[in-house]
Amino acid sequence: MPSQFFGLQIGYSGLTAYQAALNTTGNNIANTETKGYSRQVTNQTAAQALRTYTTYGMAGAGTTVTSIEQIRNTYYDIKYRSAATSVGEYNVKSEYNAQIENLFNDDGETILGFSTLYDRFFKSMEDLQNDPSETSVRTNFVSQAKALCEYFNSTSDNLRKIQTDANDQIRTVVDQINSLGAKIANINHQINIIELKGTTANELRDQRNQLVDELSQYVDVTVMEDPIYTNDMLDEDGKPIGDFAGAYKYTVIISGNQTLVEGYDYRTMELRSRDSWNKVNQSDADGLYDIYWKDTGTQYYPANTNYGGQLKSLLQIRDGNNSEYFHGRIENGDEEGTVKVITKATDEFLQDTSKCTLNPTGLLTVGATEYKYDSWEVEQDGDHLVYTFYMSPDDEQFVDYNGSSRTMEGLKTLINKINAASDPANPDYTVAAVGPQVSYQGIPYYQEQMNEWVRLFAKNFNTTEQTGEDMNGNSLAGSSAENKDPVAFFVAKDLNGATGEGYYDFTEEYNYPDTKTVDESSLAVRGRSSTSDSYYQLTASNFAVSDYILSDVTRMATTKKQGDINLSSSEVVDELEKLKDQKNFFRGCTSAEFLNCVLGDVALNAGSANSFQKNYTNIMNAVDNQRLSVSGVDNDEEALNLVKYQNAYNLSAKMIQVMTEIYDRLINQTGV
Repeated sequence: MPSQFFGLQIGYSGLTAYQAALNTTGNNIANTETKGYSRQVTNQTAAQALRTYTTYGMAGAGTTVTSIEQIRNTYYDIKYRSAATSVGEYNVKSEYNAQIENLFNDDGETILGFSTLYDRFFKSMEDLQNDPSETSVRTNFVSQAKALCEYFNSTSDNLRKIQTDANDQIRTVVDQINSLGAKIANINHQINIIELKGTTANELRDQRNQLVDELSQYVDVTVMEDPIYTNDMLDEDGKPIGDFAGAYKYTVIISGNQTLVEGYDYRTMELRSRDSWNKVNQSDADGLYDIYWKDTGTQYYPANTNYGGQLKSLLQIRDGNNSEYFHGRIENGDEEGTVKVITKATDEFLQDTSKCTLNPTGLLTVGATEYKYDSWEVEQDGDHLVYTFYMSPDDEQFVDYNGSSRTMEGLKTLINKINAASDPANPDYTVAAVGPQVSYQGIPYYQEQMNEWVRLFAKNFNTTEQTGEDMNGNSLAGSSAENKDPVAFFVAKDLNGATGEGYYDFTEEYNYPDTKTVDESSLAVRGRSSTSDSYYQLTASNFAVSDYILSDVTRMATTKKQGDINLSSSEVVDELEKLKDQKNFFRGCTSAEFLNCVLGDVALNAGSANSFQKNYTNIMNAVDNQRLSVSGVDNDEEALNLVKYQNAYNLSAKMIQVMTEIYDRLINQTGV
């Protein structure tokens, strides 16, 4: 049977319950504009009734607050983070593609781009056709040629600066990911300390959710929250045996199904700057970062098309090669004194050495292991090109970034295993590669496009020039009898100072005939290597007019007439003028249409990025509004709750007042 004072206890339970409800409402109102805050509610239940052992049954014992919980829908969290990942990805792509697009702009007035400079170059060539004997006309033509070279030099350098900017931003993003991982792990610990005591750490959970939201703009994020049991053993159905400990293990998984946070533990990434000899692409900037997990030393590369986020898009912008990377199958292995890895390339873009992006030195992936190569060469073998990579036998060359020694003998053994396991009937069986396959048109792709154009143009121009003679009657084709090398109009400046003359003039290129015509967009490949004085050495960065021509414009050939010099003849210039409209010169177009081809790529990428950015931003905002409709604080609703709980509190207080009067009459006025 309940006490005579049981009514006071019931009234008191109402006071405490609605006091908690009022406090919760006040907390919601105070956090109306707090970013990431989730609305909280007070959950009540009837207190456990008392058994009275009377005919009317059990007596109600008032109310009890069971919990104060946050209102949050995990479905909307998942949708929001997915959209935020896409927004982060396309924000970066939109920004960088806009920069690339600006580099290729040409309005003919304030911005002098390729089309304007190319037209001026051929306009000066027309003047040269009309009066090839006039020195001032020759000087103007050479100046326009120099301006065209400087355009490619500047554009290539600016692309490399954009690549460096993306590389620097990768460092910032990786630092952010590491920082967020550490913060989430720390909050996991704080939450479990509090919740093991039976309460719910709502504010800390909000902070953690906001950190995961922020993380989702950098990488794909999946979170799991699993209860921790007192006994780790499992029954036959795989269910844990034991009691719920009152805490959870919160796990954060990012791109590639790799764990970033697991409970109180978190992993960090580290950046390792590539050595100067280690470039994936010939025109890459120095010191690009590779990302590794610090605990395992394994490389982390989330540029897979199935991933998302800023980190993926930055790597795509920095390393995007449109899937045109070097790869092939190993044909045979080593030879005495060195390690020689011969690979047969089967992809069409690898059959044209004007598209070659291989760095003179770098890392060749054999199987799943990287080895440093010191040089390479390429030769024609039937319908395919065969690339031979030479590796030093010095053991020090075979020490990887993790400190593991990779000896020449180990490489030989690996090659033998690969050859034994490979399927000769499968031409696509890839066991050797340089760099990753990145299915995006990033900086390396645009550098390759410019390199290909300048190589083809310089090759055609120089070959035509060397059919004639200059104003002094000297042949530019060279003479083996007089031990004279051919004279090149366009040369490759040696930016590293490797040659004493300071430039490459492609003398080795003329020792062998072309295996394919220029109309087929190919250059000679016999004798081509990473060290040969060939058109491989020519890039947009070092495209230049020869000092031999710059110092004396009379050395430029304009006539083919042998013997008596005819200064009014312009047969060579007539042939050069045809280069402008030569079909199938570059990507099936003329040389003049280079800008249209490249601008088409840039515009397509920029337009796609802008479109996806807008779409995913709208999706993210829509999901966020839906999420806020559930977890956000509505001032009108909270004002209504405030009145409702205040009335309930007043009624509970009124009950206590009534019970007080009853007890006063019972005790003081009836003499009980």
